[in-house]
Amino acid sequence: MRIRCLCGNSDFKSIGWKDERQVVECSCCSHWYVLDVPDEYLEIYKGDWYQNQHQMEIGHTPYKDRYWHDYWIAVSRLEKIQKFRGIGELLDVGCSNGAFVHCAKIYGYKASGLDLAESTSKIEDCRIGFIEDEISETCDILTLHDVIEHTIDPLNTVYHLWRVLRPYGLLVLETPDFGCEEFKMEGIYWKHVRPLEHIHMLNSKVILELLAKQCFKIIETTNPIPGKLAVYAEKL
Repeated sequence: MRIRCLCGNSDFKSIGWKDERQVVECSCCSHWYVLDVPDEYLEIYKGDWYQNQHQMEIGHTPYKDRYWHDYWIAVSRLEKIQKFRGIGELLDVGCSNGAFVHCAKIYGYKASGLDLAESTSKIEDCRIGFIEDEISETCDILTLHDVIEHTIDPLNTVYHLWRVLRPYGLLVLETPDFGCEEFKMEGIYWKHVRPLEHIHMLNSKVILELLAKQCFKIIETTNPIPGKLAVYAEKL
């Protein structure tokens, strides 16, 4: 499957190869992305390989073994969300091990999770599925932590996020920051340039443009930790 730049331009220059995939830079807007992905790309997220073996191969703990680590990160994320929105219906897209969903329920949110992994069906308050299949205007808050960079067409994903949110609902996106100093210094060798899974390498400029195209109002952008970008936006 050939990927095009988010700006619609099809001209590019090659940055190089990593993990047997070619990373390119748009000749128009300088956005970095993976040029080709397998037609069955989304299948990698459904089984155990991505959740377990792949995580260990890149030096991470498997998702099932880092529940409490993720839970305490969820606490800090929810403290931030509460500054912008009160209690309501929250959907965590790419819910992984369910830690954020379970923490949100403790905070009083009517929370649920959505993920592609088959193991999701065994996690309380979580289900298997795509955001594209969700019913319109059913959520007050949508959260995506380290998800948007995995999507083949982020603009289409943002459209469905806008569609699923109720009017004035809150969208929270957290993603590797491909505008940070570490990325600028290391380029293709930066730890988050992982072409097997990260298709689009997003920075604040790109994300703000994506959200503006879909009529989101930006509330705040932050760097919660070095190399990460968090964006809070409201559906208009």
